[in-house]
Formats: sequence, structure tokens, C-alpha cells
Amino acid sequence: FAFFSDLDAVPAAVPATETPMEQAHVTPVSQATPILPPLTVHSGVDLGRLERVEQQLALLWEKVQQRDQKQDQRHSDILGLYGSLREQLQSQNERESFEVWVSSLMEQRLGVLRGELEQESSNRAQ
Repeated sequence: FAFFSDLDAVPAAVPATETPMEQAHVTPVSQATPILPPLTVHSGVDLGRLERVEQQLALLWEKVQQRDQKQDQRHSDILGLYGSLREQLQSQNERESFEVWVSSLMEQRLGVLRGELEQESSNRAQ
């Protein structure tokens, strides 16, 4: 609140020592218009250059999107190949384990048949 009390001490009117011409040049900061560089001096050159830059950026963006799509496609292709290779390895392992199981069954059966043949041959020999 002390800030507002200090404002009351500032005189609201412009001192009388200034002439009306000087008073006309004094404008409050809040009403001052910002000073911008003129846009019409190089606007033709800058506009064409800006359009070329925008076109180049659009082309570059299209290339980036195409590369992203290609990478996504490659990634999905690699995942598909990996999945099929994994299935082949699994089926091969299953096939090998099946072959081992079948060969062990055949060896057991052949062992039984050999035993029967040996017993028959010993029975005949007697």
C-alpha cells in the first residue's frame, strides 16, 4: 500500500515550464505504438525466398515420413522373418525330439526282437 501512497505525491499535470509543442511529443509508454521495420522494402524478395524455404521444408518432411514408413515396414518384415525362423527352429527341435523318441522306441523293439530271436535259436539248437 505504500506504493500507491507514493503515486499520490507525483503531480498529475505536466510542469508549466514545458511548451505546448514539447507536451505534444510526450506520450505515455502504454499508448506508444511499437516501432516495426517496414515490411514493404524487401517483401517481394523475402516472400519468394520464404515460399521456396516452405516448399523445401515440405519436401524434406515428406522424405522423413517416407523413411519412417520404410523403417516401420522393414521392422515389421524383420519381426515376421524372426517369427517364422523361430517357428522353424521350434518345429525342427520338435522333429528332432520326435526322431529321438521314435529311434529309442525302435531300439527297444529291436532289442526285444533280438532277445526273442536268440531264445528261438537257442531252443532250436537244443
